[in-house]
Amino acid sequence: MSFYFFKEGIKNISEVGAIFISSKFLLKKMLKPIDFSGKKVIVEFGAGSGNMTRMLLDKMDDDSILYSFEINPVFISKLEKNDDPRLILINDSVEQVSNYVKMQEADCVISGLPLANFSKESKKNILKEVGKILKPGQLFVQFQYSLTDKKLLEQFFKTIGLQFTLINIPPAFVYFCRDHFYSVD
Repeated sequence: MSFYFFKEGIKNISEVGAIFISSKFLLKKMLKPIDFSGKKVIVEFGAGSGNMTRMLLDKMDDDSILYSFEINPVFISKLEKNDDPRLILINDSVEQVSNYVKMQEADCVISGLPLANFSKESKKNILKEVGKILKPGQLFVQFQYSLTDKKLLEQFFKTIGLQFTLINIPPAFVYFCRDHFYSVD
């Protein structure tokens, strides 16, 4: 267990969303449907301690790019130690993602954000932003500890797959969402 993650979770649970890092079982399940072959642009929401970030970088090709968003200053300082040139670390709200990632540039958006702690308005803004940057038909992956936002996700995506991971503290649901309703006119 990462002590600094635990400490930050205790200090600010509404921002961090957990006190334990996500299990390898959860992370592997989230990554399983992602095609990492060729040049990809992947966007990560809530990089946290960097466990998912490292797994993504390990799977990505050398010419791919990973935009990782994190707002916690302790996590940012740890993530900045990663010297991988494919990683673009962004210390800003994901509600600003389209200021950093071009329209329909992302091949995948993967999120560890604690959506249950966000206002309904913020959640909608985030999902609208996902629609702006995600290439048509591509994947948005989100994990949560409950099913409270399933109906909200259904308002933004035509196709939603759902899996459960028992081996995580706490157990988690993983949403695999495609075909965002946002259209670029």
